[in-house]
Amino acid sequence: MDATIRQMRDEDRDQLVEMARALIQETPYRGQIVGEESQLHVLFDLVTRCGAVWVAEVEGRVVGMIGALTVVIPVVNRRVGTEVAWWVDPKVRGTGPGLALLQVAEEWARAEGAVAMQIAVHDNVGLEQVCRRRGYRPQEVVYEKELEQWPG
Repeated sequence: MDATIRQMRDEDRDQLVEMARALIQETPYRGQIVGEESQLHVLFDLVTRCGAVWVAEVEGRVVGMIGALTVVIPVVNRRVGTEVAWWVDPKVRGTGPGLALLQVAEEWARAEGAVAMQIAVHDNVGLEQVCRRRGYRPQEVVYEKELEQWPG
């Protein structure tokens, strides 16, 4: 499927917030984000100010998005790109827009001086397989313990 990849525009924000809501429903964060809409606007503000957000359009309709930042890992003093949010409409998954978005984010991170790219995968075997086919390898396992009950 041919998709046009472009940087996010202000008029995309509401639609991207809806996509982010759909993304959240596919992750362990489901039902845990207090003030979800305002937090999603904060997320987009942060990523557009400190990184970049792209959308995929098919026939004039936004069908996916990816947001990325670059950060320096202090212990090893290397800059890496990190995906902050990546979502593609389930109707077009596996047809190209998702990988096109990832490729643009990887190219941007490389241009920003990153030597690697990181993607967070939350219990999603299909996405793990996509990442492995693209050359990604697990680097760390994050363990989390609830210290307080989320107010949500």
